[in-house]
Amino acid sequence: MLFSCQQLIAVFLRNVGLLKDLLSGHPFALYDLIHPAGKGGHLALKIPAMVFDDVLRVGRAQNLQQRRGAVLSWLFHPFLPCGIIALSLYITKDWRLGQEMDLESQLQLSYYREIALLNENHRVWLVQHTETQKIYVKKALEVYDLQVYRYLQQNPQPGIPRIFQLIQGDGPLFVIEEYISGRSLKEILEEKGTLPVPEAISTLCQLCGILRPLHALSPPIIHRDIKPSNLILTPQNQLFLVDFNAAKAVSPGKGQDTVLIGTAGYAAPEQYGFSPSQPTADIYALGVLLHEMLTGRLPSPPTYQGPLAPVINKCLAMEPSRRFQSVDELARALHRRWPHHLEGQSGWRSWLPPGLRSGRLWRTSLGVLWYLLLLSMCSSIQLKEGTKATLIVFRTGTFLIFLSETLWLGNYRNIWSKFPFCDRRRPWICLIAVSFWAFLLLVGMLLLIGLILPR
Repeated sequence: MLFSCQQLIAVFLRNVGLLKDLLSGHPFALYDLIHPAGKGGHLALKIPAMVFDDVLRVGRAQNLQQRRGAVLSWLFHPFLPCGIIALSLYITKDWRLGQEMDLESQLQLSYYREIALLNENHRVWLVQHTETQKIYVKKALEVYDLQVYRYLQQNPQPGIPRIFQLIQGDGPLFVIEEYISGRSLKEILEEKGTLPVPEAISTLCQLCGILRPLHALSPPIIHRDIKPSNLILTPQNQLFLVDFNAAKAVSPGKGQDTVLIGTAGYAAPEQYGFSPSQPTADIYALGVLLHEMLTGRLPSPPTYQGPLAPVINKCLAMEPSRRFQSVDELARALHRRWPHHLEGQSGWRSWLPPGLRSGRLWRTSLGVLWYLLLLSMCSSIQLKEGTKATLIVFRTGTFLIFLSETLWLGNYRNIWSKFPFCDRRRPWICLIAVSFWAFLLLVGMLLLIGLILPR
Protein backbone atom coordinates (compact mmCIF):
# COMPACT_ATOMS: atom_id res chain seq x y z
CA MET A 1 0.00 0.00 0.00
CA LEU A 2 1.48 3.37 -1.07
CA PHE A 3 0.81 6.67 0.67
CA SER A 4 1.35 10.20 -0.56
CA CYS A 5 3.54 12.57 1.44
CA GLN A 6 0.50 14.57 2.54
CA GLN A 7 -1.23 11.39 3.79
CA LEU A 8 1.84 10.35 5.80
CA ILE A 9 2.13 13.80 7.41
CA ALA A 10 -1.60 13.90 8.24
CA VAL A 11 -1.59 10.43 9.83
CA PHE A 12 1.64 11.22 11.72
CA LEU A 13 0.11 14.39 13.21
CA ARG A 14 -3.05 12.47 14.08
CA ASN A 15 -0.99 9.77 15.80
CA VAL A 16 0.93 12.38 17.79
CA GLY A 17 -2.41 13.74 19.04
CA LEU A 18 -3.51 10.26 20.07
CA LEU A 19 -0.20 9.68 21.85
CA LYS A 20 -0.75 12.89 23.81
CA ASP A 21 -4.27 11.76 24.79
CA LEU A 22 -3.02 8.38 25.93
CA LEU A 23 -0.27 9.88 28.06
CA SER A 24 -2.72 12.36 29.64
CA GLY A 25 -5.17 9.60 30.45
CA HIS A 26 -7.98 10.64 28.08
CA PRO A 27 -10.77 8.09 28.71
CA PHE A 28 -11.67 7.66 25.05
CA ALA A 29 -8.22 7.60 23.48
CA LEU A 30 -7.77 3.84 23.76
CA TYR A 31 -11.35 3.22 22.68
CA ASP A 32 -10.92 5.33 19.55
CA LEU A 33 -7.57 3.75 18.79
CA ILE A 34 -9.05 0.27 18.39
CA HIS A 35 -12.49 1.45 17.17
CA PRO A 36 -11.69 4.15 14.61
CA ALA A 37 -15.31 4.36 13.44
CA GLY A 38 -16.84 4.19 16.92
CA LYS A 39 -18.15 6.74 19.39
CA GLY A 40 -16.24 8.80 21.84
CA GLY A 41 -14.86 12.04 20.43
CA HIS A 42 -12.20 11.07 17.80
CA LEU A 43 -14.66 9.98 15.12
CA ALA A 44 -12.49 11.19 12.24
CA LEU A 45 -9.60 8.78 12.94
CA LYS A 46 -8.81 6.56 9.91
CA ILE A 47 -5.98 4.08 10.38
CA PRO A 48 -5.06 2.02 7.31
CA ALA A 49 -6.25 -1.58 7.51
CA MET A 50 -2.72 -3.02 7.74
CA VAL A 51 -2.02 -0.80 10.77
CA PHE A 52 -5.43 -1.26 12.41
CA ASP A 53 -4.99 -5.04 12.55
CA ASP A 54 -1.77 -4.64 14.50
CA VAL A 55 -3.42 -2.18 16.87
CA LEU A 56 -6.12 -4.75 17.60
CA ARG A 57 -3.46 -7.38 18.18
CA VAL A 58 -1.85 -5.20 20.87
CA GLY A 59 -5.19 -4.37 22.47
CA ARG A 60 -6.39 -7.99 22.50
CA ALA A 61 -3.19 -9.50 23.86
CA GLN A 62 -4.17 -11.89 26.65
CA ASN A 63 -0.95 -11.74 28.61
CA LEU A 64 2.26 -9.77 29.00
CA GLN A 65 4.27 -11.98 26.65
CA GLN A 66 1.79 -11.59 23.78
CA ARG A 67 1.64 -7.84 24.35
CA ARG A 68 5.43 -7.53 24.28
CA GLY A 69 5.58 -9.52 21.06
CA ALA A 70 2.97 -7.31 19.44
CA VAL A 71 4.77 -4.14 20.51
CA LEU A 72 8.15 -5.41 19.22
CA SER A 73 6.60 -6.13 15.83
CA TRP A 74 5.29 -2.58 15.79
CA LEU A 75 8.66 -1.09 16.62
CA PHE A 76 9.99 -2.52 13.36
CA HIS A 77 6.82 -1.66 11.47
CA PRO A 78 7.49 0.48 8.38
CA PHE A 79 4.80 2.86 9.63
CA LEU A 80 6.92 4.04 12.60
CA PRO A 81 4.60 6.71 14.07
CA CYS A 82 1.98 4.04 14.78
CA GLY A 83 4.74 1.98 16.39
CA ILE A 84 5.34 4.83 18.80
CA ILE A 85 1.63 4.81 19.69
CA ALA A 86 1.69 1.06 20.27
CA LEU A 87 4.66 1.46 22.61
CA SER A 88 2.84 4.23 24.51
CA LEU A 89 -0.24 1.96 24.72
CA TYR A 90 1.92 -0.69 26.40
CA ILE A 91 3.67 1.71 28.77
CA THR A 92 0.59 3.72 29.74
CA LYS A 93 -1.83 0.80 29.86
CA ASP A 94 -4.33 1.67 32.57
CA TRP A 95 -2.36 4.88 33.31
CA ARG A 96 -5.51 6.67 34.38
CA LEU A 97 -6.52 4.12 37.00
CA GLY A 98 -3.06 3.57 38.44
CA GLN A 99 -2.97 -0.23 38.08
CA GLU A 100 -3.23 -2.86 35.38
CA MET A 101 -6.69 -3.60 34.06
CA ASP A 102 -7.78 -5.69 31.11
CA LEU A 103 -8.89 -3.89 27.98
CA GLU A 104 -12.55 -4.89 28.26
CA SER A 105 -12.87 -3.46 31.77
CA GLN A 106 -11.25 -0.19 30.75
CA LEU A 107 -13.61 0.13 27.82
CA GLN A 108 -16.61 -0.46 30.06
CA LEU A 109 -15.43 2.21 32.51
CA SER A 110 -14.84 4.67 29.68
CA TYR A 111 -18.62 4.94 29.22
CA TYR A 112 -18.94 6.60 32.64
CA ARG A 113 -17.78 10.21 32.81
CA GLU A 114 -16.85 11.41 36.27
CA ILE A 115 -18.91 14.40 37.41
CA ALA A 116 -17.95 14.80 41.04
CA LEU A 117 -15.87 13.13 43.72
CA LEU A 118 -18.25 12.07 46.50
CA ASN A 119 -15.74 10.47 48.87
CA GLU A 120 -12.00 10.67 48.25
CA ASN A 121 -10.99 8.25 51.02
CA HIS A 122 -13.38 5.54 49.84
CA ARG A 123 -12.94 6.36 46.12
CA VAL A 124 -16.58 7.07 45.29
CA TRP A 125 -17.57 9.18 42.28
CA LEU A 126 -20.76 10.55 40.80
CA VAL A 127 -20.68 9.58 37.12
CA GLN A 128 -22.79 10.02 34.00
CA HIS A 129 -23.20 7.47 31.23
CA THR A 130 -21.96 9.04 28.01
CA GLU A 131 -24.74 7.53 25.86
CA THR A 132 -27.84 7.41 28.09
CA GLN A 133 -26.87 10.50 30.14
CA LYS A 134 -28.13 8.72 33.27
CA ILE A 135 -26.48 9.43 36.62
CA TYR A 136 -24.86 6.63 38.64
CA VAL A 137 -22.45 6.13 41.52
CA LYS A 138 -19.07 4.51 40.81
CA LYS A 139 -17.08 2.86 43.58
CA ALA A 140 -13.59 1.35 43.52
CA LEU A 141 -13.38 -1.42 46.13
CA GLU A 142 -10.19 -3.01 47.36
CA VAL A 143 -11.88 -5.12 50.08
CA TYR A 144 -15.19 -6.75 49.21
CA ASP A 145 -17.16 -9.98 49.09
CA LEU A 146 -17.88 -10.62 45.42
CA GLN A 147 -20.60 -13.13 46.31
CA VAL A 148 -22.56 -10.36 48.06
CA TYR A 149 -22.36 -7.95 45.13
CA ARG A 150 -23.27 -10.59 42.59
CA TYR A 151 -26.31 -11.56 44.64
CA LEU A 152 -27.44 -7.92 44.95
CA GLN A 153 -26.94 -7.40 41.23
CA GLN A 154 -29.01 -10.46 40.31
CA ASN A 155 -31.62 -9.96 43.05
CA PRO A 156 -32.47 -6.25 43.49
CA GLN A 157 -33.87 -5.57 46.96
CA PRO A 158 -36.20 -2.74 48.07
CA GLY A 159 -34.28 -0.21 50.13
CA ILE A 160 -30.90 -1.10 48.57
CA PRO A 161 -29.44 0.83 45.59
CA ARG A 162 -29.67 -1.28 42.46
CA ILE A 163 -26.34 -2.50 41.11
CA PHE A 164 -26.12 -2.12 37.33
CA GLN A 165 -22.60 -3.28 36.59
CA LEU A 166 -19.65 -4.98 38.26
CA ILE A 167 -16.34 -4.34 36.49
CA GLN A 168 -13.52 -6.50 37.74
CA GLY A 169 -10.05 -6.21 36.31
CA ASP A 170 -6.61 -7.00 37.72
CA GLY A 171 -7.04 -4.32 40.39
CA PRO A 172 -10.08 -3.18 42.41
CA LEU A 173 -13.71 -4.07 41.82
CA PHE A 174 -15.60 -1.19 40.21
CA VAL A 175 -19.28 -1.05 41.14
CA ILE A 176 -21.77 1.00 39.10
CA GLU A 177 -24.90 1.43 41.17
CA GLU A 178 -28.07 3.49 41.39
CA TYR A 179 -27.75 7.07 42.59
CA ILE A 180 -30.08 7.74 45.53
CA SER A 181 -31.09 11.37 45.95
CA GLY A 182 -31.72 12.35 49.54
CA ARG A 183 -30.13 13.16 52.87
CA SER A 184 -28.14 10.84 55.06
CA LEU A 185 -29.37 10.11 58.56
CA LYS A 186 -26.07 11.54 59.79
CA GLU A 187 -26.93 14.92 58.24
CA ILE A 188 -30.43 14.80 59.75
CA LEU A 189 -29.11 14.04 63.23
CA GLU A 190 -26.48 16.77 62.95
CA GLU A 191 -29.29 19.21 62.16
CA LYS A 192 -31.94 18.03 64.65
CA GLY A 193 -29.83 16.45 67.37
CA THR A 194 -32.38 13.70 68.10
CA LEU A 195 -35.48 12.21 66.49
CA PRO A 196 -38.95 11.82 68.03
CA VAL A 197 -39.60 8.28 69.26
CA PRO A 198 -42.15 7.41 66.51
CA GLU A 199 -39.79 8.66 63.80
CA ALA A 200 -36.85 6.72 65.26
CA ILE A 201 -38.93 3.52 65.48
CA SER A 202 -40.21 4.02 61.93
CA THR A 203 -36.63 4.34 60.68
CA LEU A 204 -35.51 1.24 62.55
CA CYS A 205 -38.50 -0.82 61.37
CA GLN A 206 -37.82 0.17 57.76
CA LEU A 207 -34.23 -0.92 58.28
CA CYS A 208 -35.42 -4.24 59.71
CA GLY A 209 -37.49 -4.71 56.56
CA ILE A 210 -34.41 -4.12 54.39
CA LEU A 211 -32.27 -6.58 56.35
CA ARG A 212 -34.96 -9.27 56.67
CA PRO A 213 -34.50 -10.92 53.22
CA LEU A 214 -30.70 -10.74 53.51
CA HIS A 215 -30.60 -12.40 56.92
CA ALA A 216 -33.07 -15.06 55.72
CA LEU A 217 -30.70 -16.30 53.00
CA SER A 218 -28.69 -19.48 53.37
CA PRO A 219 -25.98 -18.51 54.08
CA PRO A 220 -27.21 -15.14 55.39
CA ILE A 221 -25.71 -11.85 54.25
CA ILE A 222 -24.77 -9.43 57.02
CA HIS A 223 -24.02 -5.77 56.41
CA ARG A 224 -21.52 -5.21 59.27
CA ASP A 225 -21.37 -1.42 58.85
CA ILE A 226 -24.79 -0.01 59.75
CA LYS A 227 -24.43 3.64 60.79
CA PRO A 228 -26.17 6.98 60.09
CA SER A 229 -23.90 7.92 57.16
CA ASN A 230 -24.90 4.69 55.37
CA LEU A 231 -28.63 5.41 55.60
CA ILE A 232 -30.20 7.69 52.99
CA LEU A 233 -33.71 9.11 53.40
CA THR A 234 -35.34 10.21 50.14
CA PRO A 235 -37.77 13.16 49.83
CA GLN A 236 -40.53 10.51 49.78
CA ASN A 237 -39.35 9.29 53.24
CA GLN A 238 -38.10 5.99 51.83
CA LEU A 239 -35.04 4.62 53.58
CA PHE A 240 -32.06 3.17 51.67
CA LEU A 241 -29.18 1.18 53.13
CA VAL A 242 -25.96 1.81 51.18
CA ASP A 243 -22.28 0.84 51.28
CA PHE A 244 -22.04 -2.96 51.28
CA ASN A 245 -18.23 -2.86 51.21
CA ALA A 246 -18.00 -4.59 54.59
CA ALA A 247 -20.90 -6.99 53.94
CA LYS A 248 -20.26 -10.70 53.70
CA ALA A 249 -22.05 -13.98 53.30
CA VAL A 250 -21.66 -15.91 56.55
CA SER A 251 -19.49 -18.99 56.08
CA PRO A 252 -20.78 -21.99 58.08
CA GLY A 253 -18.19 -23.32 60.49
CA LYS A 254 -15.86 -20.36 60.02
CA GLY A 255 -13.76 -19.34 63.01
CA GLN A 256 -13.60 -15.93 64.59
CA ASP A 257 -13.21 -12.75 62.55
CA THR A 258 -9.53 -11.93 62.14
CA VAL A 259 -9.83 -8.40 60.71
CA LEU A 260 -12.02 -5.58 62.01
CA ILE A 261 -14.46 -4.68 59.25
CA GLY A 262 -16.89 -1.91 60.13
CA THR A 263 -16.90 1.32 62.11
CA ALA A 264 -15.74 1.59 65.72
CA GLY A 265 -18.67 2.40 67.98
CA TYR A 266 -21.16 0.59 65.73
CA ALA A 267 -19.31 -2.71 65.20
CA ALA A 268 -20.36 -5.61 67.43
CA PRO A 269 -17.73 -7.10 69.80
CA GLU A 270 -17.39 -10.22 67.63
CA GLN A 271 -16.23 -8.05 64.73
CA TYR A 272 -13.09 -7.37 66.77
CA GLY A 273 -12.17 -11.04 66.64
CA PHE A 274 -14.00 -12.49 69.65
CA SER A 275 -16.22 -14.81 67.57
CA PRO A 276 -17.52 -15.18 63.99
CA SER A 277 -19.97 -12.54 62.85
CA GLN A 278 -23.62 -13.56 62.48
CA PRO A 279 -26.85 -11.60 61.76
CA THR A 280 -26.83 -10.66 65.46
CA ALA A 281 -23.88 -8.36 64.62
CA ASP A 282 -26.27 -6.22 62.58
CA ILE A 283 -28.79 -6.27 65.46
CA TYR A 284 -26.08 -4.88 67.75
CA ALA A 285 -25.58 -2.00 65.29
CA LEU A 286 -29.35 -1.42 65.19
CA GLY A 287 -29.30 -0.96 68.97
CA VAL A 288 -26.47 1.57 68.68
CA LEU A 289 -28.38 3.38 65.94
CA LEU A 290 -31.63 3.52 67.95
CA HIS A 291 -29.78 4.89 70.98
CA GLU A 292 -28.11 7.56 68.84
CA MET A 293 -31.39 8.60 67.21
CA LEU A 294 -33.05 9.03 70.64
CA THR A 295 -30.17 10.69 72.53
CA GLY A 296 -27.81 12.07 69.89
CA ARG A 297 -24.94 10.07 71.40
CA LEU A 298 -23.37 6.65 71.07
CA PRO A 299 -24.15 4.21 73.89
CA SER A 300 -20.83 4.32 75.67
CA PRO A 301 -22.30 3.76 78.17
CA PRO A 302 -26.06 3.73 77.34
CA THR A 303 -27.79 6.86 78.67
CA TYR A 304 -31.33 6.46 77.31
CA GLN A 305 -33.86 5.89 80.14
CA GLY A 306 -37.16 5.88 78.24
CA PRO A 307 -39.60 3.05 77.46
CA LEU A 308 -37.35 1.61 74.75
CA ALA A 309 -34.37 1.14 77.10
CA PRO A 310 -34.94 -2.64 77.50
CA VAL A 311 -34.96 -3.06 73.71
CA ILE A 312 -31.71 -1.10 73.33
CA ASN A 313 -30.01 -2.97 76.16
CA LYS A 314 -30.91 -6.34 74.69
CA CYS A 315 -29.56 -5.31 71.27
CA LEU A 316 -26.28 -4.23 72.91
CA ALA A 317 -25.68 -7.44 74.87
CA MET A 318 -22.04 -8.53 74.68
CA GLU A 319 -23.01 -12.15 74.03
CA PRO A 320 -24.69 -12.59 70.62
CA SER A 321 -26.95 -15.29 72.07
CA ARG A 322 -28.47 -12.76 74.49
CA ARG A 323 -29.51 -10.35 71.73
CA PHE A 324 -32.60 -10.52 69.57
CA GLN A 325 -31.99 -13.41 67.19
CA SER A 326 -33.76 -11.86 64.21
CA VAL A 327 -34.93 -8.48 62.95
CA ASP A 328 -38.52 -9.73 63.18
CA GLU A 329 -38.06 -10.38 66.89
CA LEU A 330 -36.63 -6.88 67.31
CA ALA A 331 -39.54 -5.31 65.39
CA ARG A 332 -42.08 -7.15 67.59
CA ALA A 333 -40.30 -5.94 70.72
CA LEU A 334 -40.47 -2.35 69.45
CA HIS A 335 -44.17 -2.71 68.80
CA ARG A 336 -44.79 -4.11 72.28
CA ARG A 337 -42.94 -1.22 73.89
CA TRP A 338 -44.53 1.39 71.64
CA PRO A 339 -47.88 -0.09 70.55
CA HIS A 340 -49.08 3.13 68.93
CA HIS A 341 -46.34 2.96 66.34
CA LEU A 342 -47.09 1.76 62.85
CA GLU A 343 -44.26 0.20 60.87
CA GLY A 344 -43.30 2.60 58.11
CA GLN A 345 -46.14 5.06 59.05
CA SER A 346 -47.63 4.56 55.60
CA GLY A 347 -50.17 2.50 53.69
CA TRP A 348 -53.87 1.87 54.25
CA ARG A 349 -53.35 0.17 57.64
CA SER A 350 -52.03 3.40 59.17
CA TRP A 351 -55.47 4.98 58.72
CA LEU A 352 -57.32 2.30 60.69
CA PRO A 353 -58.53 3.27 64.18
CA PRO A 354 -56.69 2.11 67.31
CA GLY A 355 -57.03 -1.59 67.94
CA LEU A 356 -57.24 -2.50 64.25
CA ARG A 357 -53.83 -1.38 63.03
CA SER A 358 -51.39 -3.94 64.38
CA GLY A 359 -52.56 -6.88 62.26
CA ARG A 360 -52.37 -9.18 65.32
CA LEU A 361 -55.49 -11.32 65.75
CA TRP A 362 -56.12 -10.80 69.45
CA ARG A 363 -55.69 -7.03 69.25
CA THR A 364 -57.92 -6.80 66.21
CA SER A 365 -60.58 -8.95 67.92
CA LEU A 366 -60.62 -6.72 71.00
CA GLY A 367 -60.77 -3.64 68.81
CA VAL A 368 -63.75 -4.94 66.83
CA LEU A 369 -65.57 -5.84 70.06
CA TRP A 370 -64.96 -2.34 71.47
CA TYR A 371 -66.34 -0.54 68.42
CA LEU A 372 -69.34 -2.89 68.24
CA LEU A 373 -70.00 -2.18 71.90
CA LEU A 374 -69.93 1.57 71.26
CA LEU A 375 -72.37 1.26 68.38
CA SER A 376 -74.70 -0.96 70.40
CA MET A 377 -74.60 1.31 73.45
CA CYS A 378 -75.17 4.53 71.51
CA SER A 379 -77.94 3.11 69.33
CA SER A 380 -79.84 1.91 72.42
CA ILE A 381 -80.02 5.36 74.04
CA GLN A 382 -83.58 6.57 74.59
CA LEU A 383 -84.91 10.01 75.62
CA LYS A 384 -88.06 10.49 77.69
CA GLU A 385 -88.70 13.80 76.00
CA GLY A 386 -87.73 15.37 72.71
CA THR A 387 -88.19 14.87 69.01
CA LYS A 388 -86.74 12.13 66.84
CA ALA A 389 -84.17 14.60 65.47
CA THR A 390 -83.02 15.34 69.03
CA LEU A 391 -82.58 11.61 69.69
CA ILE A 392 -80.50 11.13 66.52
CA VAL A 393 -78.22 14.08 67.37
CA PHE A 394 -77.81 12.86 70.95
CA ARG A 395 -76.93 9.30 69.86
CA THR A 396 -74.51 10.54 67.20
CA GLY A 397 -72.89 13.00 69.58
CA THR A 398 -72.41 10.36 72.27
CA PHE A 399 -70.77 8.02 69.76
CA LEU A 400 -68.46 10.80 68.54
CA ILE A 401 -67.42 11.62 72.12
CA PHE A 402 -66.38 8.03 72.80
CA LEU A 403 -64.75 7.70 69.37
CA SER A 404 -62.71 10.92 69.74
CA GLU A 405 -61.52 9.87 73.19
CA THR A 406 -60.53 6.45 71.77
CA LEU A 407 -58.58 8.06 68.94
CA TRP A 408 -56.83 10.43 71.35
CA LEU A 409 -55.91 7.82 73.94
CA GLY A 410 -54.80 5.48 71.13
CA ASN A 411 -52.45 8.19 69.77
CA TYR A 412 -54.10 7.99 66.35
CA ARG A 413 -51.71 9.00 63.55
CA ASN A 414 -49.17 9.99 66.23
CA ILE A 415 -51.35 12.93 67.32
CA TRP A 416 -49.56 13.21 70.69
CA SER A 417 -46.46 14.58 68.98
CA LYS A 418 -48.49 17.67 68.00
CA PHE A 419 -49.25 18.59 71.63
CA PRO A 420 -46.85 19.85 74.32
CA PHE A 421 -45.61 17.65 77.16
CA CYS A 422 -46.77 14.39 75.51
CA ASP A 423 -43.28 12.97 75.12
CA ARG A 424 -43.21 9.34 76.29
CA ARG A 425 -39.55 9.62 77.25
CA ARG A 426 -40.94 11.27 80.41
CA PRO A 427 -43.74 8.84 81.34
CA TRP A 428 -45.29 10.68 84.31
CA ILE A 429 -45.37 14.05 82.60
CA CYS A 430 -46.75 12.35 79.47
CA LEU A 431 -49.52 10.64 81.50
CA ILE A 432 -50.60 13.90 83.12
CA ALA A 433 -50.52 15.77 79.80
CA VAL A 434 -52.51 13.10 77.94
CA SER A 435 -55.15 13.03 80.71
CA PHE A 436 -55.39 16.83 80.70
CA TRP A 437 -55.89 17.03 76.93
CA ALA A 438 -58.42 14.15 77.07
CA PHE A 439 -60.44 16.11 79.64
CA LEU A 440 -60.38 19.26 77.49
CA LEU A 441 -61.49 17.20 74.50
CA LEU A 442 -64.44 15.81 76.47
CA VAL A 443 -65.52 19.28 77.62
CA GLY A 444 -65.24 20.63 74.10
CA MET A 445 -67.31 17.82 72.60
CA LEU A 446 -70.04 18.27 75.25
CA LEU A 447 -70.22 22.00 74.58
CA LEU A 448 -70.41 21.37 70.84
CA ILE A 449 -73.24 18.86 71.20
CA GLY A 450 -75.07 21.23 73.54
CA LEU A 451 -74.93 23.92 70.85
CA ILE A 452 -76.09 21.56 68.10
CA LEU A 453 -79.00 19.93 69.96
CA PRO A 454 -82.33 21.44 68.84
CA ARG A 455 -84.15 23.44 71.51
